[in-house]
Amino acid sequence: MNFIPRKTLPLIFLTALVLPGGAAAEPLALSLDEAVATALEQNLQLRLQKSEAEAAVAGIDIERGSFDPYLSADILHSQARQTSFLTGAQADETASNWSGGLHKKITTGTEFDLAWENSRYDTDNSLTALAPGYTSTFSFGFSHPLWQGNSEEVQTAGILAADKNAQAASALVDGRAVDLAAQVKRAYWLLVFARQQIEVEELSLTLAEKLLDDARQRIEAGVLAPVEIYQPESEVARREEALIAAERRVAAAEDELKKLLGLAERADGVLPEDEPTAASAVPELSAVLDDALARRPDLKAASLRSEAAEARLLAAEDTVRPSLDLGGRL
Repeated sequence: MNFIPRKTLPLIFLTALVLPGGAAAEPLALSLDEAVATALEQNLQLRLQKSEAEAAVAGIDIERGSFDPYLSADILHSQARQTSFLTGAQADETASNWSGGLHKKITTGTEFDLAWENSRYDTDNSLTALAPGYTSTFSFGFSHPLWQGNSEEVQTAGILAADKNAQAASALVDGRAVDLAAQVKRAYWLLVFARQQIEVEELSLTLAEKLLDDARQRIEAGVLAPVEIYQPESEVARREEALIAAERRVAAAEDELKKLLGLAERADGVLPEDEPTAASAVPELSAVLDDALARRPDLKAASLRSEAAEARLLAAEDTVRPSLDLGGRL
């Protein structure tokens, strides 16, 4: 909706922005959907909450990592020179050790491991009969908790808590997005209303000026007394003041919308493209309240965090139980 303010009034809202070449800056035309999408993309707080939600998702992988298999390998080599206290003879010794292993823990708390160890020892000491000497060992071991930690719920409590916290963080992101979209819609329609109000005030000023012209003509014709000119003049002044106030409201509404859109640094204006439409039906208040309580993201997030706390509590209570494990190695 376009309008042209009167030349005799101060242009508070649409101040001409002169660009190189003398052209005025064109206002940024936006539909309601474009305004909401821009706000969701540019809002810094929403970005921060999304980052926190991503960090919460990473916490699930951290908790699951305790059940991931892992490999280990070690290599050790040493050299030494020994001197006999009896004969004073010297002997060089070398020792090498290299080993590898595989460890795995399952959700019941049972742990398995495979280990392979190799060593080599060599010396030039004449008293040593077998040199060099080799040793190689392969072993398999397991352990299972019989008391503390003897529950899949306890073992996976950290994963469950991390998952609930991640869902809660995601719900808060959705809640922030819904609140931001609602703020943008409200600011958008306030700007539309403010721009339409300018048209109303301009029409009122035009009518007041017409009445002033009629009063002047009647006074010149002698139909009205000269004192009658003050009332239409005051009405014109009042309408001019109302138009100025309307232009200020447009500027304020535009600044609020640009702030929500992350476009506060833009010097050009914002031109809403959509027009308001009347609602086809008004929903019942009870249905609206029930739907709000069922779908409010903050309530959902609070419930999920409560479930996460219960999982952490279960794991914490388990730590006070005695530790007793069954294990073996072959």
